This record gives sequence, C-alpha cells and structure tokens, in this order.
Amino acid sequence: MDLMNCPKEDIFKVFDEKITQVVIDADGKVVEGMKADDIDMKQEEKKPLKDRKYPVYIYNDGQKKYYLVAIRGNGLWDKIWGTIALEDDFNTIAGVTFDHVTETAGLGAEIKDNESFKAKFRGLKLFDDKGKYVSVAVVKGGVKDPKHQVDAIAGATLTSNGVTEMMKRGLAVYLPYFESLKKK
Repeated sequence: MDLMNCPKEDIFKVFDEKITQVVIDADGKVVEGMKADDIDMKQEEKKPLKDRKYPVYIYNDGQKKYYLVAIRGNGLWDKIWGTIALEDDFNTIAGVTFDHVTETAGLGAEIKDNESFKAKFRGLKLFDDKGKYVSVAVVKGGVKDPKHQVDAIAGATLTSNGVTEMMKRGLAVYLPYFESLKKK
C-alpha cells in the first residue's frame, strides 16, 4: 500500500492494525498506562532528564518490525527534531524525517526539505563492529566512515552539527529499552 497516496481512513486503519505504542522513562523502562501519542516532546524537554518520557511506535506487518523514536535538538536558530525508524536489530536505520522551527531556507531547512539528504541515513549503523554505540554523524568535508556518516549540507554547518548531536544524544536514551527487548 502506498501510504503517501491513499485515503486518510486507510492510513488510520494501518496505524490501528499495525502500530503498537509504548512510552519509556529515562531509564528505558516501559511506562504502563500511557501511549506514545500522549507524549509531547517539546514539553518533555522542559523537564529534568530523569523525569522525561519518550515515545516508541512499533510497526509490525507480521513479517518485519520497525521501531520509530522521536529525538530533539538545537539547530542554528531554534529547535530541530526528528523521527528515526530502526530495523528490529536496533542498529540499522530504516529511515528518518527531520523538521525545524526556523532553519534557513535552502540551507539548514534542507534537513526537512531535501529527500536525498534524508535518504543518506538509510542503512547506516548506530553501533561499530565491536558493538560500541557511536551513532551517526553529519560531517563536513566528505564521508570517511560510510557506515556511520553522511555528508553535511553545504552552508549549513551549525544545523548539520545539531543533527549529529541530536542523533547521538537523542537515540542514546532509547538504548536501555532496546537492550531489554534483545533479552526477550
């Protein structure tokens, strides 16, 4: 099903049938009685780290699972945020979306507007070959580690740095939860 070109009712049906919503706390433990839709990341960001809650959406089509998590950070002018879809190995990025408040059009705003920039994240890994968490970096001057880096957006160094920081810090909060799932 092409979700980009289908009626809204079909999207809601897919969501209801294939998405499980989970909320985790700052220690990666599931918070009972809450749904991911209940979490406003902008409001959570105002709380002390130890009190924050984080949404996880789990897409399961019966053959494959994807884990979608929300991250937030700082761009050049204001907040940036994203949703990262991870494969069920909790290591491989299946896709990303990014958004912003006021990044510069044609430069930092490309994190949202440029599909080829977002596509570069697909298949990248969060862990190195020894299992150490390294995340993904947006780098200026050419990719040297194609498993963990994407080219920065020309003229948008501070936004690119913000994406790097947001990825590293934002995804790290989900790692204890993912570890608990690996043990099941």
